[in-house]
Amino acid sequence: MQQLIRAYRREERERQVIQTLAIKAQHNDAPEATCYQIAKSLGMSRSSHLDAILKGMVSLGLLSVREVQHRPNKIKSIYSLPEGSYELPQQSFFEMIKINGREYLRHG
Repeated sequence: MQQLIRAYRREERERQVIQTLAIKAQHNDAPEATCYQIAKSLGMSRSSHLDAILKGMVSLGLLSVREVQHRPNKIKSIYSLPEGSYELPQQSFFEMIKINGREYLRHG
């Protein structure tokens, strides 16, 4: 069986990272992820190469980063899209209505 080669240029990986975080925002999820989570969503393993790409994106202003204490003596970097570069979808609601004795689900 031949193995699929996933070699992408740096610009393509940057685009994939932005798409990954944008998709998380579209699904009403927090548009932020660690390097490990981004790597898994791209179908790759975490690497120093991906770390370098993410840090480069932060220095260019394409991503923002915040650091949180993960364990004693371990700080985790969480990457996200900069404020104002995305819009979270409006929260929608459903309600049950009764018409002629039957119940229907109405999107509001």
